[in-house]
Amino acid sequence: MTNLRLKPGFLITAICSLCVLNSGVVAAEEDIDLASFDLEDLMSMELTSVSKKTERAFEAPAAAYVITSEDIRRSGSRTIPELLRTVPGVQVARLSSSQYAISIRGFNGTFVEKLLVLIDGRSVYTPLFAGVFWGIQDTPLFDIDRIEVIRGPGGTVWGANAVNGVINIVTKSAADTKGWHVEVGAGDYERAGSGMARYGGSLAENVDFRVYLKHFDREKLKDTSVDENAHDAWNQIRTGFRLDAKIGDSGDLTVQGDLYDGKSDSTTLLAENTATVGGGNILARYSHKISETQNASVQFYYDRTDRNANILTYELDTFDLELKHQIKPLPWLGIVWGGEYRHRNDDSTTRNPAGFNETGLPFFGYTDAVTFNPTSRKTDLFSGFVQTESRALDDKLRVTLGTKLEDNDTSGFEIQPSARIAFVPNETMTLWTSASRAVRTPSRANEDLETLGTTSNMFPVQNKGTRDIEAEDLMAYEAGIRVQPTDWLHFDIAGYYNDYDDVITQDVDEGGVRDIPIGPMAFLPVSAVDRTASNNASATAWGIEFFGRAQVLDDHDIIKKWWIDLTYTYIDVDVDREGGATLGDAVSAVNGPVGDDDTNDAIKGSSEAHHTIGLRSHWNFVCDLEFDLSYYYTSKVADVFGDSVDAYHKVDIRTAWNATEKVTIDFTVENLLDGEHKEWNSEQFISGTKVPRMFYGKVTLDF
Repeated sequence: MTNLRLKPGFLITAICSLCVLNSGVVAAEEDIDLASFDLEDLMSMELTSVSKKTERAFEAPAAAYVITSEDIRRSGSRTIPELLRTVPGVQVARLSSSQYAISIRGFNGTFVEKLLVLIDGRSVYTPLFAGVFWGIQDTPLFDIDRIEVIRGPGGTVWGANAVNGVINIVTKSAADTKGWHVEVGAGDYERAGSGMARYGGSLAENVDFRVYLKHFDREKLKDTSVDENAHDAWNQIRTGFRLDAKIGDSGDLTVQGDLYDGKSDSTTLLAENTATVGGGNILARYSHKISETQNASVQFYYDRTDRNANILTYELDTFDLELKHQIKPLPWLGIVWGGEYRHRNDDSTTRNPAGFNETGLPFFGYTDAVTFNPTSRKTDLFSGFVQTESRALDDKLRVTLGTKLEDNDTSGFEIQPSARIAFVPNETMTLWTSASRAVRTPSRANEDLETLGTTSNMFPVQNKGTRDIEAEDLMAYEAGIRVQPTDWLHFDIAGYYNDYDDVITQDVDEGGVRDIPIGPMAFLPVSAVDRTASNNASATAWGIEFFGRAQVLDDHDIIKKWWIDLTYTYIDVDVDREGGATLGDAVSAVNGPVGDDDTNDAIKGSSEAHHTIGLRSHWNFVCDLEFDLSYYYTSKVADVFGDSVDAYHKVDIRTAWNATEKVTIDFTVENLLDGEHKEWNSEQFISGTKVPRMFYGKVTLDF
């Protein structure tokens, strides 16, 4: 795919040109009263990710959290990963300028295989390494209506890989984004010319649209191993559209799509690398209200992903068709059911990076550091789900039962049932509990990838995938309470116990001897380590998650509004595995533990921070001034690829002036009190970097 390299100032020029070309500006978006936020908004928020039907988030029988559009605006964040720091139970660690390790309820890493991420119902989970390429999930933040985060299994409605959680990013309707919205910003790590422009209007009565153009160019951070800048700068340009139309009195049609192109620098096996990324998607969804008690919808999307790096060229095409029907046959009974077909076609071509010759591996007769066999693969998935909700005791008691039936080409036929109970005695309290089963299917890397590396004493080590492994299995038990004891205080507490079986790890064979060719007729016997993917591991995890919001002041003479959010998470993970190979390292060629004689002992999870704390304070002052203060604490992570990650504190501030109804000026400082800190180690061929103090300013125009 051709890479579009933007010169500084190009975006601003494009924005000005669009303004000149548009001679008839429609009415701007409905003005937002920036001082109107209160706990009633929090109590009335809706979500769809728990049961694929709209429900009040406060009453959902799951550990649900919603990042609202106001939360997004007040955060000062420029990326979706940074927004997720605000959610209890979510661990966010920045690996490099463009790479993040993000997990829910444990097992963190660059590619987290137990977390399903969707954008408007379109899955962005990649089957290659089982995870998310966070660097290309760059939906314009101002166009996001909410981000629904479900902590815990979601397999009953979303299917495989919704094991520890679901993140569903929901964008605004085109009817809510009319007029111009322009953002232009710059900072010490954000080059001039970064920004976005979006225009929305009406094509006809009940037919609304928007189009956008977004670009950023970000500087490199600092390498953790040497006191100099890392090779991890990146840039990207993205464009897209959305159209929403009313079809008759009962139909709603949405058509939307995106295209993106960019470059991302990294260091892979000692070699500096510039990867090109590109792709796009198109989605169409039609919803029809059949009657007052039933409605149906059909959705189709196509997604294309291209990545070209010095170690891997990856192309993935995804086609997905989904049908859903919701009916209420009795006043106390609701049923949601549906089916889905997904086809994926990927091509994964590997090659040796330039730094491969410096690892010493060719001395042992190896020729390829990374190999996919076969290089291309097609997979199909068929699934159906049904979920019922019955109500009793004047709607105070709600019982939700459901299951997902799925047949896929990696692990075969899977059943993922769940049972959820919610007791809502009044509008200010919800008690809930649940039991669920979910599965994580093997990735292409687990089945088809071989990697080569060396141990610390230069013995060769080979990691091998296999088609003989099965899906990981989780049984999860959860309970929680949400309460608004007064009109100024809200809190939400959730606890869980997870029992994992058939966890994918690697069996280690330390005693192998391999004859390595050292000449035309000569061989050298060398002790080698072979690690083969297997299901010979199990794990347990338990934890507590807390969220509280207090509205401190309302309509004071100087402080028009002041509210505080507090989050706390505790997690403990124990892993039993045979052979001692680290979990999740099936694609790693770096060193790692290769044995433990006492294979029956429980080994503490090594990639989790036991404690995380978040505190955010928001002030609305007179003269339309805003001030936001965020504090985050993450405790020590015991072992990330052979080394620990120290605990760190992070303080961010944002100040903004709403100069007029159409002009806002923002200034953000990230990592205010710390010159730099490390959040994660080098992993999966990617060099870890230090996160520095960063300044960013932005001007926003709405008209």
